[in-house]
Amino acid sequence: MDVQKLTPFDYLWLTLFCTLLFGICLVSGRPLSIHEAVLPQTSRIMLADGDLVIPKTGQAPWLESPPLPQWITVALAFPFGACDSLLVARLGNVLMATFIVLMTASIGGRLLGRTAGLLSGLILATMCEFTKYAWLAEDEIYLCFIITCVVFCFVSMEFSETSTRLKSSLRPLTLAHTVVGFFTGRPWKMVLFFVLLGMTNLCKGLLFGMVLALIPCVSFIVLQRRWVRLQPYLWTWGVLLTIGIAIAWPYASYLRYPDVLDVWMFDLGGRMDGKYAAINQPLWYYPLNLLWMLAPWTFVIPAAFYLTARNAWQDSRSPERFLWCWALLVPLVLSIPQGKHHHYMLHALAPWAILGSLGSIAAYRFILNWPAWLKHPAWSLLSIATPACLAIVLFWDKLPGPESISYGLLVAIPVIAFVLAYAIVRCQPTIAVGTVFTVVAGRYIFGHLYAGSYLDKNRLDAWFCQSITQHYTSANQPTPVLLDLGFQTHRAFLCQFYLPDNVTPLHNLSFLKSDHINSSEAYVLSLSGKQEELEQYGEVEIKTQISTGAGGKPTTHDRLTLYHIRFPETIERIATDDLRISPMQGMNRAEGPILR
Repeated sequence: MDVQKLTPFDYLWLTLFCTLLFGICLVSGRPLSIHEAVLPQTSRIMLADGDLVIPKTGQAPWLESPPLPQWITVALAFPFGACDSLLVARLGNVLMATFIVLMTASIGGRLLGRTAGLLSGLILATMCEFTKYAWLAEDEIYLCFIITCVVFCFVSMEFSETSTRLKSSLRPLTLAHTVVGFFTGRPWKMVLFFVLLGMTNLCKGLLFGMVLALIPCVSFIVLQRRWVRLQPYLWTWGVLLTIGIAIAWPYASYLRYPDVLDVWMFDLGGRMDGKYAAINQPLWYYPLNLLWMLAPWTFVIPAAFYLTARNAWQDSRSPERFLWCWALLVPLVLSIPQGKHHHYMLHALAPWAILGSLGSIAAYRFILNWPAWLKHPAWSLLSIATPACLAIVLFWDKLPGPESISYGLLVAIPVIAFVLAYAIVRCQPTIAVGTVFTVVAGRYIFGHLYAGSYLDKNRLDAWFCQSITQHYTSANQPTPVLLDLGFQTHRAFLCQFYLPDNVTPLHNLSFLKSDHINSSEAYVLSLSGKQEELEQYGEVEIKTQISTGAGGKPTTHDRLTLYHIRFPETIERIATDDLRISPMQGMNRAEGPILR
């Protein structure tokens, strides 16, 4: 039975694998998505104005989520002096994803042994949903990191390293389960557990991360039905420490913006009762979406549940029981609210990866037991290469990009399929594993580069803003460039990121009356349907316009458009230094303020 610990070289190889797979987003040049632009742009403003409490968009507060991701991004950007490059914007998510993989491997190794631990890390790194968010500069991966840290501490206290895969009667109690009082001291791991639990409230929605972190821990202990297992966690100072860390930022935000409660009630309450209708989903949403989120490892998961069912059911203290609690109860609880989104499950992919390690081992052994004629690598040309090549031929005219890519794929796919099959059935297990994950990682990297060059819906917006930067925002350009933030909020974030600091953001077009504008003319970046509204403030001319609307769709009403406006001498300027923009207005969830 494999009970060896992961070695430093194991962690080194996993780190190198993650660096190559996740790090491609740092050098690919693929533009930010509209949702991805929020974190780096708010971090850019935070770095510039030094306000570490309130993230902003323009001069308005952006209090959708706590700012721990912004703090980390600012810290990473500080040596560079700015947060206006893709490398700085995405460096944090690459680091967070790599740490998550390493912790998952460590958890898998502690629970199931070295081989399963290594496979757990590799499988998580190459799960469709996880790889996607490892590439994105979004705050989901930061919350996933904190939640995984909490569970990592819990596992290190609940399962001793010598107890892996042993019967519960032979598993010694860890220090966490000595009889202790409500006020007595605790091991440093438990102190760290409570600190990290409080920090979950510094990412994403309030209380959301705390609930996700506690589901596997609390359920695993409660289902044992033994008071002594729960008692060490009922620590007064630990609970107070968690509460203090959890409420620090919300309280600081409330002192400056008491009406921030409206945002939190809209986000949290709306997701629970269905009033936030944009993300309402049916009860079966998570089970259905897990099929693609776990890809390409979905097919090995049933074998893992079959192999672990007996221990999970009969032994309440087994690693298998804990993995089942983590993997199954999180989507079960998340299915209760009407508001659902696939990225909520990002924070609970780790147990599926650990279970997938057992399923992949079982699948490998099953393939090795096939008859010799069925294991011949040539079968891969028929079962894998032929359908893939046929799909390319059928969709030849619909594939974007030069035909050389399609021809290259027709050559590469059969070769890769044959090599993959040969490595699995004819080579040593280490070579087989290395080949499989090299092929999977290569496929992800190719897809990332291909999509960034030919499929990405945001590349035209990024290119348009960069062209404005090149032609209209030079240091000696006397005419100011203004950006209307009142349209498609997240798309405005994308424009902000790709425009230089000397572009002035406007909360909405009525701010053309602001006394901050002291020029007789200006360029205004807004949407194509805004010309009539702009004409209320002066003489308007369209200078340049993008060819498509939001998401690359061929519409005419929401194309990014650069206007030139000449203000009349009689325009009334309104002081805006003391003007207050509420949190709901800052997120364009409430109208105003309007300058009149």
